[in-house]
Amino acid sequence: MTGNDISRLARRFYERLAAGDSTGAVELVGAGYVGHGLGAGGGPASVKKDIDTWLAAVPDLRIDVHDTVAEGDRVALRMTLRGTQSGRFAGIPASGKPFEIGATDVVRVADGAIVEAWTLCDLASMFSQLGALPSTAPAAPEAARS
Repeated sequence: MTGNDISRLARRFYERLAAGDSTGAVELVGAGYVGHGLGAGGGPASVKKDIDTWLAAVPDLRIDVHDTVAEGDRVALRMTLRGTQSGRFAGIPASGKPFEIGATDVVRVADGAIVEAWTLCDLASMFSQLGALPSTAPAAPEAARS
């Protein structure tokens, strides 16, 4: 596969994910898939479980792929994820709040399928936007003196 082919395959995966088509996304994943970072696990079944967890918590999930850079059998993707948390996610009850975070994936392709991925998402920012983390704003002067 060329770099363009690999980039198109990875984009198609995220397009299907964002369309709520976990089955279609998993069709692009190879049997020996290994995930690193967010979504760590093995095989298509673990990918489907992770996608279904995201979609249950964020049914309006949108993924914008801004850049892809392919080299050899890998492609790096820079993305923005947006949505509204309307279901439980990572132990956080549904908040009804919107979020927007950056994400970067490096995906390895073999035999026309995604077989490995390294995922970095700004979950700290997401949890903060959902109200699940303490505020990082500086303390008021009076509070600092007490």
